[in-house]
Amino acid sequence: MCAHVREGALIPRLPLSEKGSDAYHFHMNESFPIKPPSKPPAKGASKPSKEERLKAALRDNLKRRKQAARKTVDD
Repeated sequence: MCAHVREGALIPRLPLSEKGSDAYHFHMNESFPIKPPSKPPAKGASKPSKEERLKAALRDNLKRRKQAARKTVDD
């Protein structure tokens, strides 16, 4: 006998006549891993693309080189 059961459904292992037994209550109180509903990811906190990060790094590098060049000229 192969019955299809939904995932996470409680399956009593003992007949209903033994409902008062400790084993039945233990089984019915077992904790199943239930995931809380997940929140959608925040739109504003998205990671910049690889291309955007590369452009920002090149821009910062160029600024530092210009500042370093100005300092050497001023000295």
